Amino acid sequence: MPIWHYVVSYTATTSHAFAWVHMKGKPMGTEKTIAMIKPEGMLHQQFIHHRLSQHGLTIVDRKMIVLDEKMLSTIYADLPPVFKAPTMAHLNGQTVEVLVIQGENAIRAVMNEVGDHKDPEQCDARQIRSVLAKKTDSKEMRISITPRLTYCKNFVHRANGPREVEVQAKLFGINLK
Repeated sequence: MPIWHYVVSYTATTSHAFAWVHMKGKPMGTEKTIAMIKPEGMLHQQFIHHRLSQHGLTIVDRKMIVLDEKMLSTIYADLPPVFKAPTMAHLNGQTVEVLVIQGENAIRAVMNEVGDHKDPEQCDARQIRSVLAKKTDSKEMRISITPRLTYCKNFVHRANGPREVEVQAKLFGINLK
């Protein structure tokens, strides 16, 4: 069997199943990724930092940034328009903490720890977005888009892949080398 075959393991939760992919015969590499603690997460910075470090991740750089419309348009370029406008209105002019996180398979590890779904209620109960949503008044966390559609704030933004990491690092003036 070739060295590049994959092993996929599933862990069922009450809401959905997760799949973790491991490459057999080749160690996962150390990489860097970007995460951003949003305004609703700023009161929970220590908790977020601690949770990331508990899972073998290291915060190698961090900086406070005031978000502007240009940054938000880049970060949320792929967000459907119905959610993009309220997200940008919520975050424009707000101070956030941008983290550079390093570790083995860091992009996937941060996704597994922060949350694999934008809505904290859809995340696994152990993921940061879900844990913090349970500690916060749910009315405060919801942004009403229409009478039947709401959008949930989710505490932490994380990059979804290597290209997004590069774009966001450049956007925030961060050197990943």
